[in-house]
Amino acid sequence: MSSTAPPKAKPTPDSVPAADDQAGAPDLDSPKARQIMDAAGALFFSFGFGSTSMGQIATKAGVSKGTLYNYFADKEALFAAVVRSVCEEHNDQLFALKAGDRDVAAVLHRVAVSFVVFVTGDYPTAGYRVVIAEANRFPHLGEVFYAAGPAAGIKRLADYLDWAAGEGLIAVADATEAARDFLELSKAAVHMRRMLNLRGPVERDEAIALADKTVTKFMAIYAPPA
Repeated sequence: MSSTAPPKAKPTPDSVPAADDQAGAPDLDSPKARQIMDAAGALFFSFGFGSTSMGQIATKAGVSKGTLYNYFADKEALFAAVVRSVCEEHNDQLFALKAGDRDVAAVLHRVAVSFVVFVTGDYPTAGYRVVIAEANRFPHLGEVFYAAGPAAGIKRLADYLDWAAGEGLIAVADATEAARDFLELSKAAVHMRRMLNLRGPVERDEAIALADKTVTKFMAIYAPPA
């Protein structure tokens, strides 16, 4: 295999380098950046990644393309920023777990209710659909989405389960596997049908009933020795 690097492609309108590549990282918490990311998210999750151009995003955000590229080097960087922002915000809410809460079943019940309501909501469902639809053409989008969303949530839950196991409250050998099992079990009854548009979002009453079953099954599997 040749070690010669392929020639760089000429910049296209969606891959113009950002001015901030040289001036330092832009402030993605600024009102202007949030304005751009909100517009981009609405377009990405409505029309898909491939069908959305930076020009369309600039127009919807009410900014010039120059301003857009000052914040984001290209469309993939903008998509990654949108995904990370949404996932971080919701992971903070869904997985606000603290070592020291000894009522494991109650903690897991809260997580299960919030999680299934969130993942079957309109915005997250649209995000899943976009990433899956674009996975062959843009495989890195899947990596960004998984790292910022599912993997980060699993890590937070695993940290709590690891603490609970250390306290003898549950019998878990692999906290990461147990966290993954729990989250998959939480959405198993509804998520595929939601993704296929065979049903709508899960409302709170249904989420509570699903969480009751999920926690009962999980605690039976991982109950500590009597």
